[in-house]
Amino acid sequence: MTEMPIVCNLDAIPADKRERHHTLAAGIFAAVTAAEVLEDGYAFRLPFSMWADLGEWAALERLCCPFLTFEFKLLHDGAVRLALSGPPGTKELLRAEMG
Repeated sequence: MTEMPIVCNLDAIPADKRERHHTLAAGIFAAVTAAEVLEDGYAFRLPFSMWADLGEWAALERLCCPFLTFEFKLLHDGAVRLALSGPPGTKELLRAEMG
């Protein structure tokens, strides 16, 4: 099986949606209450109030970063767990993008 290349293409997001994508990402990552390092990426804990924004953001993000795997989990305490993972090199790319 061939690995999907780790390439982000922001032009894959329609021009009229790019500002919204940026705004969603900024809000989501500002709301992270905890982060966990995974073998192949990261997991983030967020308040349930971010659920709708997460879905909208992921739909746009997957256009520019098709190598990412998105996992959403509603936790028993009402929080949301977002895990982002992918092929080798994904964790390093995510770390560089998120600081």
